[in-house]
Amino acid sequence: MENMIATQLENSRKDLLDLGLRNTLLNFRTKKNKVEVVDEISKEIYQILVQQNKKMRFKPIPKEILENKE
Repeated sequence: MENMIATQLENSRKDLLDLGLRNTLLNFRTKKNKVEVVDEISKEIYQILVQQNKKMRFKPIPKEILENKE
């Protein structure tokens, strides 16, 4: 009986975990309507957003810098 429950739980876990291409959290593609955060420090962002429950604002890269990259 215990083995049967463990098997059912394992099958349910596999059904919930989507490793396919449909999972946008695993297969993220940058598009024009997305925000790309560069030079971030993940630990600090986590502390601000999750632990301190604060909002963040982002500034665009100045045009001069973008023009020099191209």
